Amino acid sequence: MRVPRQPAYHLLIAPPEPAPAARRRWPRWVALAAATAVLATAAVGWTLTRRADAPGPGRGVGVLTPGAAPYSGAPV
Repeated sequence: MRVPRQPAYHLLIAPPEPAPAARRRWPRWVALAAATAVLATAAVGWTLTRRADAPGPGRGVGVLTPGAAPYSGAPV
């Protein structure tokens, strides 16, 4: 049994007028600024952590203290 085709009611009325395109670019700039701030903060934190974990003078590769294991370069 075939179903009768429905009339295209959407073609009988005029389409609504599109709203004027008001482009707002400030959300894009805010997102870009937030992403940059997060990236910069992560970079500074990573750099400070690496500096804090770095061996100081007298505690580097090739320097052995009596009773200590050689420095392997792996984080402790």
